[in-house]
Amino acid sequence: MKKNKIITLLAAVTISIVLLSACSKGNSSANDNAYKSINSIIKENRDKVGFHAEMSHWGLSLQGEEKFEWTKDPSSNEADFAMVILADPFIKAGLDTNKLDSKEIIFKKASKEGNMENSNLLIRPLNISDKRQNSDGAEDAIRRLFKMDKTNIKGEDNYYKLDLGSSFEVKWKYQEEDKSAEVIFYIDPEPLFKAGLDRNNMDETGWSIEKSAGMEKLSKKYIIKK
Repeated sequence: MKKNKIITLLAAVTISIVLLSACSKGNSSANDNAYKSINSIIKENRDKVGFHAEMSHWGLSLQGEEKFEWTKDPSSNEADFAMVILADPFIKAGLDTNKLDSKEIIFKKASKEGNMENSNLLIRPLNISDKRQNSDGAEDAIRRLFKMDKTNIKGEDNYYKLDLGSSFEVKWKYQEEDKSAEVIFYIDPEPLFKAGLDRNNMDETGWSIEKSAGMEKLSKKYIIKK
């Protein structure tokens, strides 16, 4: 009887190890594939990738000043990833930036850096680590971040998704056939509505209201082609 119990226990332990190993590989695989996908977008669109020295950030330009950004070194600031969008379309639709909760979304007032004038911007950051990284270039920087972040990156309906928390998301898809890409920003609208954004004026912003699982999100799709 004791022998049977030991065999049963060993079998259960073996199954648990196998399942844990599969889960670990699955998460790692999702991150690896997500990196390959975003890396392909970066490689095909080097003319749209720039470096912001003040923030120590790389950025993929999607439309004008709207960007998806990632840090060169996580120890340099708390925005390891960031969604950057124009604020003025929302301001024209009623948003009072003074009423925004900076824990949800940050308002950055228009400023001048060197010869460049920046517009009013809204930024949703995500901090994943404060560990120093000596990354070499845009691709190496995002590769290191993806390896650090084991929980916020997932595959979903032929897309990859980076969860920035509280219904803020970045989704992307790379099309090998024509080297094009699709990037979608999702925003939790509640902080904006609470700060005065008029949902009846959304057409003027370029953003759409979507409902998913009973929750509302604002979305904007960007198509990147050569």
